[in-house]
Amino acid sequence: MKIDPLVKSLLAAVGLAFCLIASGCSEYATISLSDDYVLWGNTSGQAALWQVSASSGVGSQAVIGPYSGWTPVALSSDSAGDAYILWNNSNGAASIWCESSSFSTLFTEGLPATKGWTANSLAVGPDDTIHLLWNGPSNAASIWNIPPWKAASPISYTTKSYGPYAGWQAVGIGADGTATNGAYNTYVLWSNPSACEANLWTISSGGSVSSKIYGPNTGWQAKYLAVGSDNLARMLWANTSGQVDIWTLVNNGFFTSQSLGPYPGWVADGLTYCYQSDNGTNSFDCPSVLWNGPSNECSLGVATLGEYVDLAFGPYSGWKTIAVAADNPKPSSTSTSSSSKRGASEK
Repeated sequence: MKIDPLVKSLLAAVGLAFCLIASGCSEYATISLSDDYVLWGNTSGQAALWQVSASSGVGSQAVIGPYSGWTPVALSSDSAGDAYILWNNSNGAASIWCESSSFSTLFTEGLPATKGWTANSLAVGPDDTIHLLWNGPSNAASIWNIPPWKAASPISYTTKSYGPYAGWQAVGIGADGTATNGAYNTYVLWSNPSACEANLWTISSGGSVSSKIYGPNTGWQAKYLAVGSDNLARMLWANTSGQVDIWTLVNNGFFTSQSLGPYPGWVADGLTYCYQSDNGTNSFDCPSVLWNGPSNECSLGVATLGEYVDLAFGPYSGWKTIAVAADNPKPSSTSTSSSSKRGASEK
């Protein structure tokens, strides 16, 4: 494990600032904030996994590689707070690495290349099943469901392909904690950029698909999907102006929305939801948005209780942020008090 003292001191400073702002909220005296993982990629074939804590200011990092021909492309986390990194090889193969919160490698699993297909993203559900999204010819999609790595060795998986559907591309995958007969739903976000529409699929454990189309919303594109510990799906929409809207999908097509930006030169490049609590009384989910700047700087924006705070890093030569994921266990249920449903205000 490699620790950068300068980065650690910076994290401590911004973490302290975040605590001061959060504790100033009139509703709560103490806010307990979970951590985030941030995944960086280097042009040399390296990955860097950072642990960022806004509440305690503790920062640590592990550098992995370099591995010739391999590129880190996606990130998720499991119920224990372990990180899962998805790698793609230039020959079409993929690999999943599981790293503990103390940065020890728990397992690696290679996945064979299939001509014309590229691994896009992954999500680890509350039961620790790995849901892997592949993009194929003409924007077809394939979903691989991989049982928890502790359950069997070698790892097995089931696959199901969908499409292609003209104008649509699958851009994100997620999983909720609503168990039916011990299994969980899978979500797939499809985007139609030319029509400015999104289509969110809910796939049951039995394979049945329900879908809901959102839009058209002129000038907007659906880019990212995240599912919180409250089992609600969120979509991140990006506007041509640089503004971002995060939609929380409640039920029957209804949603709540919060807006961020625009911030000139910055592009939203990731979304996750962190489980939070206040004084142990209420619990709720808060979004973390990953932004990339004009010189590959990174900003991690955390929204909680009406506040929105940036944690800024870089630039670091040759490095660019790839993804963000919550470093916290995902409980099966959370409080539904009115305070837990408050959206964050614009920065």
